[in-house]
Amino acid sequence: MTANSKQGSLWRRWDLHIHTPETKLANNYKVAAGSVWDTYLDALEASDVHVFGLTDYFSCDNYFVAVKKYRDRFPDGKKVFFPNIELRLSAAIGKEGNSPDMHIIFDNDLDVCPQEKITTFLQNLATHLTDSNGVEVSCADLATKGNYDQATVSLK
Repeated sequence: MTANSKQGSLWRRWDLHIHTPETKLANNYKVAAGSVWDTYLDALEASDVHVFGLTDYFSCDNYFVAVKKYRDRFPDGKKVFFPNIELRLSAAIGKEGNSPDMHIIFDNDLDVCPQEKITTFLQNLATHLTDSNGVEVSCADLATKGNYDQATVSLK
């Protein structure tokens, strides 16, 4: 596929919300034998989906792990990946008062948006959790499953 294709529109399947093994919450990936990562990567490669948003809560770490593992396993693979960070909003909605989620999909061009830039964004994005000194905990400083379960951010 080239930028100057005379073929016209090309339709591809995209799935911009797929969690990886070792995701911060709801890590339900299990395999009977072998590596959970190998099974996961093989499923991505075999999929008719062309573009994936690799998703994790309040973090992009697994995006970079998954892309490296994919490129190592499938050096000629054609799949495209974007970092997708899932954030729980503090505003409650509905009768049950559930917190909606928001997704931020970052550019996958490392010259435009390297891991350090996303990490800086997460370090500057405060959650509504506070530490023992009453200081808001940033997304980058969430450390436990309990932190990830309870963390929210505001639209501000």
